[in-house]
Amino acid sequence: MYFISSAGLGTAQKNWYDPRKVNKSGYTCASFIPFDQIDKAKTIIDQTIYWYIAESEDEALYITGMLNSTALDTIISDFQPEGAMGRRHVHKLPYAVTPPFDIDNPAHMLVAIRTRALINNITDSLPGSEVVRYCDPSSSTLAVRRRRFRLFIHELPTSGAYEEACREVYNV
Repeated sequence: MYFISSAGLGTAQKNWYDPRKVNKSGYTCASFIPFDQIDKAKTIIDQTIYWYIAESEDEALYITGMLNSTALDTIISDFQPEGAMGRRHVHKLPYAVTPPFDIDNPAHMLVAIRTRALINNITDSLPGSEVVRYCDPSSSTLAVRRRRFRLFIHELPTSGAYEEACREVYNV
């Protein structure tokens, strides 16, 4: 089983820049981790995060991929108030518009496959990259760090195919 959080698990885990845990503020930021890898001594799950239990890695990849896609942002942005710090109040909107995982749906499996490819691409590209310095909270403001990570991910070779698979499921 896999634990999915739409608030990120980064600060509670030792290797907090793990690509499954990159936050995307003002946007949905989802991550997943196998239950047996959760450090229970350092993890607190409270009422401020939204979470989901996935039965398989394919389901975890699908849900995480869909929640982190720009296609989702396109769908929910009209329902989010915007202030001086940008869009806010994502809350339950992503879960309301994301279709439940169906292992027999080829489009859902394609999202899982392409999310895995993107994670692998991030894992291979992050060490030694310019963006890795933004893993350090003292390197810049939170908004700048998040924007740098989004741009870094968007520029990866597998990002386009991943986004295309998510757009197909969301019909955007």
